[in-house]
Amino acid sequence: MDRTFSIYRDRQLRGKVASPVLAVRRLGAGEARSFMYSFFISHGMIPVCGAIGYGMNKGDVLQGDGGALGVSALEEAQNTGKEIIRMVQQLSKK
Repeated sequence: MDRTFSIYRDRQLRGKVASPVLAVRRLGAGEARSFMYSFFISHGMIPVCGAIGYGMNKGDVLQGDGGALGVSALEEAQNTGKEIIRMVQQLSKK
């Protein structure tokens, strides 16, 4: 993200669909997600829902909770993928 200054001026990412997908231990997910949404919007991208996975050790995210209540991180990531596909399909109809 810090190396995109050269394409920022020309808005080369404008209109691209983007989604934050995060794997964190516990803290900082909200701030990181907010930062990513700000990045997407400042570049003119189209943000869709994201996914957060929590875990301390390798593989924990596959079994652990997601950012939404009652949803595993893996289910949240799958739903995010479906949402990206749906948005791209809607945009391609225009």
